[in-house]
Amino acid sequence: MTKQLKNKILSKYRGSQVLKVGTWDWVSFLKKPAKEIREKMKEEGGFYNRKRQIWQFNNGYLSKHSNKDNEEVKSKYGAEKQVLSIS
Repeated sequence: MTKQLKNKILSKYRGSQVLKVGTWDWVSFLKKPAKEIREKMKEEGGFYNRKRQIWQFNNGYLSKHSNKDNEEVKSKYGAEKQVLSIS
């Protein structure tokens, strides 16, 4: 996910959260994001994971499907909350 998209999401959607989980980016929203944002996320390789209820970006890294819950995955790979970057 690009910095521009991450910053747009974090600045425009109150309560949204972007987590770096291992090599992946996980994006959660309080409400369904606008179609414009959903389309942009798809363009950048993101997809909505219904099981986890989040948008995910693999950032070019391949991995196997996991049946673990969100907390188990975060614990195993680490989770770092992303914040707005000023540039």
